[in-house]
Amino acid sequence: MSFINGIIYDSVYHAVPILLCVLGGIFAYKANVLNIALEGMMLAGAFFSVLVSYQTGSIALGYGRNV
Repeated sequence: MSFINGIIYDSVYHAVPILLCVLGGIFAYKANVLNIALEGMMLAGAFFSVLVSYQTGSIALGYGRNV
């Protein structure tokens, strides 16, 4: 039973960022704004966050760059 619980936990844990992106898309759709770049924005934010963390050696600066 622990294996099934782990699968369910990981599925929910990894689905949350995608669900937040979908929620942003729903708000944009309701406001009559066409926004097809949500996944690209997530990818660019993750890339530059890792880049800043790597260049500076500070996880906090990388996180701050993404927020």
